[in-house]
Amino acid sequence: MAKVTVVIPFFQRQHGLLTRALNSICLQNTAAQIVVLVVDDESPVDPAGEVPDNLPAHVSVQILKQKNGGPGAARNLGLAHAPTDTEYVAFLDSDDQWLPDHLRNAIAALGDSYDLYFANHFEPDLTVDEFSRRKLLILAEHRALAQGSRCFEFIGDMRDQIIRANIIETSTVVYRWNGLNKVRFKPEYRNAFEDHLFWMDIASLARGIAFSADVECQYGRGVSIWRSSELGSEYSFLRIIDQLRFIHAVTTSESTTPTQAKSLQNIKTGARRTFVAEFLHRARRNADIDWQSILTILKMDPQLILLAAPIATQIALKRTKKFN
Repeated sequence: MAKVTVVIPFFQRQHGLLTRALNSICLQNTAAQIVVLVVDDESPVDPAGEVPDNLPAHVSVQILKQKNGGPGAARNLGLAHAPTDTEYVAFLDSDDQWLPDHLRNAIAALGDSYDLYFANHFEPDLTVDEFSRRKLLILAEHRALAQGSRCFEFIGDMRDQIIRANIIETSTVVYRWNGLNKVRFKPEYRNAFEDHLFWMDIASLARGIAFSADVECQYGRGVSIWRSSELGSEYSFLRIIDQLRFIHAVTTSESTTPTQAKSLQNIKTGARRTFVAEFLHRARRNADIDWQSILTILKMDPQLILLAAPIATQIALKRTKKFN
């Protein structure tokens, strides 16, 4: 019987989300023994009250606690407590839900030859799956597998794919623990791209990567740093810092192709526009400004000082056209 450890970082302000996530684990169509490690990241909602009664015999839930350190640190704590007989590790965010065949399909697809698995999913409130919506995977370019439902071997350079257009979403990932149990998230990335770097590290060690075109996860709308970073959010400037940090990490660790360099430049351009828009948004409303974060951003990207005025002009012109 396969042994699966599921790691759930937990920080929510709404009751019931974790219960739904755990119920989706209990409803998995698999005979695997499942150990769920919920890592309480000083959540306002107590996870202990979210665990369903009468768990199935093959599912156990353990709650770990840490001082607030973000999702990467929480996942790392869960990985550090994975039972020694773990065969597979899966991730599920506390506001997401698996469809019933996720673990069964993942284990079948991984077989004996593949170490990393991911699947298709629905974003919140959408009925079009992400593979179809984003068109970043052309199934004909990958090798169909005999095992699993609509499963394929990923053909190509996953590092390149992640840099140009990441297709791996955390709550759909399952990977083989043996051989990859030393890989950890970089906890300093609290607001963005900690997952991208983790996938790149895993992919560099994996013997092969499998994926399914089936939708196997429904994403939710709980506390999400990425989705909550709209103008005025407490996370906006912090997310920009992690975006710039990611660009620096990728460009200094290995050589990048011209296409990758263009993609990274697009990320930087977007971060710059967000920075200026966020600053203007707060200035117009006399809102608090995180000057420490602003200084950090400007040290990481000194050119922003010169580009701020032209970007502000572009934003103003765009808004003028919108309302005329």
